[in-house]
Amino acid sequence: AVLGVMNLRGRIVPVYDLGLWLGAGEVRPSERARIVVLERDDELLGVLVTSVDDVVTLADDAIEPPYDTGPRKRRAADRAVRGIARPGGLPTVLLDANALFE
Repeated sequence: AVLGVMNLRGRIVPVYDLGLWLGAGEVRPSERARIVVLERDDELLGVLVTSVDDVVTLADDAIEPPYDTGPRKRRAADRAVRGIARPGGLPTVLLDANALFE
């Protein structure tokens, strides 16, 4: 469900709660919460996240395949996982931003 919309440089951007989309519960507004704006083919989308701790550039060989979820039916959120990276040694799930536009 759309949380709302925002005006970004004259463009209307729908904003979604990433926690709800992932099935992890809603993101609570806080000083650390941020809206991350994604763009695909001139379409903008905002996602509310708990925090943004860092922005890194990863080489393709630094991304491990996603964990196998087995034969169960995969949720949309599972299908959105691009892989796992370990910046700073900590495992981090990488989402395929294109899946959020589906």
